Order: sequence, then structure tokens, then C-alpha cells
Amino acid sequence: MKKLIHIIFLASAFGVLNILNAQSIESILESHFKIVGQEKLLNIQTIVTKGILRQSGLEIELSTFIQRPNKYRLEGRYEGFTFVEVFDGKIGWTFNQMLGETEPSLIKDEELELLKTQANIDGLLFNYRTKGFEIRILEPESIGNVLTDVILLSKPSGLKVSYNLDSETSVIVKSTTVATIGGIERNYESIYTEYRYVNNILFPFSVDVYIDGDLIMEVQYTSIELNTEIDEYRFATPQSLKNKIESN
Repeated sequence: MKKLIHIIFLASAFGVLNILNAQSIESILESHFKIVGQEKLLNIQTIVTKGILRQSGLEIELSTFIQRPNKYRLEGRYEGFTFVEVFDGKIGWTFNQMLGETEPSLIKDEELELLKTQANIDGLLFNYRTKGFEIRILEPESIGNVLTDVILLSKPSGLKVSYNLDSETSVIVKSTTVATIGGIERNYESIYTEYRYVNNILFPFSVDVYIDGDLIMEVQYTSIELNTEIDEYRFATPQSLKNKIESN
């Protein structure tokens, strides 16, 4: 009987804990959505950013183009060379002249799943269930002098994305993505600073990107434009890749 009571008590305790966790998560998300202007973001159809990517001593002109419902283009230019990563809503592809590539190639599997996350204007935290994620709250974590609430999103595929939100301001300080690429688990970490409002929507203008603990690139945005018309050709998949897909 004592053992039965103990089991019932534990079940009740876990049930209460789950309810508290759910309330805590919703409270954190509500504060975050309010501070970033999520309601206004829902009315944004396109985002165009321009800036500088610093990597290995190089300064590369960087542009991104995002359009609802789920189109994305990353474009970099350096001394006449270009690299692009594109998702047209179904197909992902890349082309990098800086690596000596002479033709575009398809992005597949885990890398394609990562690319898709970049095409989401609303962010992964908003309506996370409809995007196939489960959610839970982790132990608070300090980043420098900032105490953060940590929320983890995960998919059955193994993709995990955690967000560190400043416990006072509710902005995202860091995001960490864990994914298996080519059979190797990789850890992608982004640190966000220099937040500014654009049309009453909050954006970070500085992002440092780490892979497996090593600083890989620093991105400094010089402009972020909202609801700017984007030519459809920027998201178009090259015919050579379409032919390759059809032949398979």
C-alpha cells in the first residue's frame, strides 16, 4: 500500500510539474513575442538584409532574401566570386565559386532540413507544434553576466534547436542547433547582439556563428528591409538541377 501511494504521489508530482513547465514555457514565449513584435512580424511578407560577413580575415558582402511562405536565398560576393544557398519551397541548392565550383548542386537530407529553418519568417518558436517540434524547458543558464531561460525544440528526425532568452528582456541571446550532417553530429551556435527595431519589429544586427565551439564567422548587418518586393528569379532552381531531379 505504501509503495502504491508512493507511485501515485510521484505520478501526481510529475503531472503538476508538467503543468508548471507548460505554464512557464507559455509565459516565456508570450513575453518574447511581445518584445520582438511578433504580431507585426506576422504581416511581413518579405525580409531583405544586407551586411558584411567576416571569416578567416576576409570581408564578404552578404545579402539574404526571405519570402513567405518558405523561400530563402543567401548570397555572398567577394572580389567577383559569388556563393549562394537557395530554398525555393521544395528544392534546396547551392553554388560556390569561391570553392572553385563550376555548377550548382542539390542540398539534401539533414542539410536541407537545416536550410528550411532559415526560410521561416516567423521563427521556429512561433506555432512550433505545426512545424513538427516538441518543446520543453531546460535549466536556466548564464551567458556572461546574463541569466537566460532555455527552451529546447526537437524533432523525431533528431534535429534539436535550443534558445537562450534573456530572463529580463526576453530577447534571444543564443541559439544552438544540433544536427547530424554526413553521419557526424555537429553543434551550430549563434550569439545575437546589437538589437534594434525596424518598423517596430526587433532584429539582431550582429551575429557570431560557432561550429563545434570554434568561431567560424561574424555577421554585421547594415540594413534590414521589410516588405520589399523580391524578384522571383532569386529563388529559381537552375534547369540543370530540375533535369537531374526528373532523371532520378
